[in-house]
This record gives sequence, C-alpha cells and structure tokens, in this order.
Amino acid sequence: MENYIKEKKLSSIEMGSVILYGRLILDNKEKSEKKKNIKDILTTIINPDFNINELLGKGGKKHLIQGFKWRFAGVKIGSYQKDEYIYGKLGKESSQVQLAFDETKKDYIESERTKANVMHFLIDLNKKVLAYEYKKDIGDKTPIELLRELIRLFYNGDISLDIKMITDKRLITDRMKRFSILNRIDLNVCRTNPDSTSGSDKMDTFLREGRIKKLLMRAIGDEGGIRLDKTDLIKSGIHLAEEGYGSAQAIGEIGKRKEKLSFGDIPMRSEVNLIKDDNMNLQTLLFQIKEILRRLDIQSNNKKR
Repeated sequence: MENYIKEKKLSSIEMGSVILYGRLILDNKEKSEKKKNIKDILTTIINPDFNINELLGKGGKKHLIQGFKWRFAGVKIGSYQKDEYIYGKLGKESSQVQLAFDETKKDYIESERTKANVMHFLIDLNKKVLAYEYKKDIGDKTPIELLRELIRLFYNGDISLDIKMITDKRLITDRMKRFSILNRIDLNVCRTNPDSTSGSDKMDTFLREGRIKKLLMRAIGDEGGIRLDKTDLIKSGIHLAEEGYGSAQAIGEIGKRKEKLSFGDIPMRSEVNLIKDDNMNLQTLLFQIKEILRRLDIQSNNKKR
C-alpha cells in the first residue's frame, strides 16, 4: 500500500515543522536483579559521543548508513513541570568535495565540506511518547527504525524497544466509513503503559485481567461483513492500535474493489514553529505530546456517542 505520508504533503508547509509521534514499548529481558530503567537505557545511546555508524555497521544494518554519518547532538536530559524528558537533535551528515578558492595558492582547489540534515526530537519519559520533526531528507520512519535497531544491537537483544506510530483516529474513521463491506481486521496489540483512553480501556482491561502480554487477532467477516458496532472488544482493540499500542490493518470493499487500510500509514501530526532556542523547543514538544494525547481521548469519546 502506498504510504499515506506523501512527500508533497509533509513538505508543502512553508512555515513551521511537521511533528510525528510514536509510542515507546520497552521489553527488558535482563536477568539481573536490578534492571535498567528506560531513562538509563535511552541515554546510553542518545549521546553525542555514541558512535552510531560503528554499531550499525557491526550489526549488519548498513542500509541505514548508505554513505551518511549519523550523530546525536544538543542532548538535554531533565524535567519540566514534573515531565521527565530527553531532548536532542539527530543529524544525517554527508561529505561533499567542492572547488573553493585558496588565497595562498591563488587558485581553486578541492575542499571537503560536510552537509547535515538535522531533526529535533523529544521523548517524554513519563508518557513514553516520542515526538520528532519530519525532515524529507531523513524520512518519516527512519528515526524510529534507527532508535529501535540501536537499542537491540547495543543490548544484544536483552532489551528491545518497539515504537509504534500514534495514528489519526479521525482520518482512520473517515477511511473506514468508505468501506461498504468490512471483510477483515488484523490486530497486534499490547497492554498500555502508562494508561488507556476511554476508547481503548475495554481491550486494555481484557489484556491485563487475562495477564496477556501481546494479542494477535484476525477477525474475518461473513458475506455481510464485520459489524464493528456489535463488536465492542474488537473496536476497543482498534483504538488501542490507533493510540500506538500495536498495529492494525483492515481490508474491505469499496464498490467492486477491495482495499487495504494500514493504520500506521495515517499518523497523528502537528505543525509547530521550532526556533534556535532549544529550551523553547523542548517545551513546545512537551506541550504537543500532551495535546495529541488529549485529542486521542476526545476522539474516542466522540466515537462512542
């Protein structure tokens, strides 16, 4: 399926930056009595002195390098109004050889220059949500894949970090309404951390009370299709996936053709102005995380009415 995030849509904003969001799902299989917390796990990697390219190269992830040098920069670790955070920039550097005039030799000589594409990001450690700036030359999913692979490689699989896109419930609802018949729904969801919304709490409670760590579900409708209005648990599971606690996919009919809808291709997004003041930027991103979580709950309530 063609990715919903089209370059022309995300790069068409003349002023400001597009911010995307991911839910952090940590799985710590360490056997030591005192397991590392999420802050210690992430700050070991998110460090300007950490050699990203070396780890990716040794781990066989050269497709993430492709002649570029990755680097974390401007990292700030702290708290603001009781919200603990990790803030920083991720840079994708490339070297270019250009001709430059040399005053000593009075001639043009080859000179190597570094060009960097830089995106801002913030992780709210309390809410376990990542907010990151979309940059066309870095990509919409690359920062997520990069962080996921760095954690896996550095901790030799004992600690893994999954990051699921938080999706736009309103747009997904609009797309789902286009199906004349809903043939199939695939769910891959887990329990919430720290908490669920009013829309996802039914499935979240089901998982917690059943002590279910992860649920894989495929619902296949009969000739008339699935009735979501009669399947509260599946509907709640869809909300759980929309909120970043897993993934979901729907297949349905629009007229005589079948279409697939992957929820991860329809992300929640915000448009903000990021400036040269990092302290203001981190406050902006913290606020945006609170705002999108509030929007998720409001949209869940609207769907219930």
